Amino acid sequence: MNMLNRLLVKGERYDEALTAADEVVVNLRRLSLADPAVYRPFIAKALWGAGRLRAARGSGLPQAEAALEEAVALFVQLAAYAPHEYADDLRGALITYAAVLDKLGSTARADRIRRVTQTEATMEAVYEALGM
Repeated sequence: MNMLNRLLVKGERYDEALTAADEVVVNLRRLSLADPAVYRPFIAKALWGAGRLRAARGSGLPQAEAALEEAVALFVQLAAYAPHEYADDLRGALITYAAVLDKLGSTARADRIRRVTQTEATMEAVYEALGM
């Protein structure tokens, strides 16, 4: 989440925070056209933040699921090449993703994902939990 999002959430201006989060993702996607590898981590973090905001609000859960699914996929790619740099972000995004899946009634899938976050899982275990 960027500074604007944090200030808006702190001021309980959640709708504006969601709009700002979505705009960050759009702008980062636009910037990534020039060099996708440079912006991939920023897009992953922005998607994770947007998903967290929606999950915290309890509304827009299908959009939260989509954002988190994409964030997790990006973090999986990043962690495969730089595990020490992105393992914590991947774990955090997986935890948030599992919470959203629970709220949507996909408890079995959420439990599989949550189990992976509770251990020092290999990337193969993460792939298996995600059905990749």
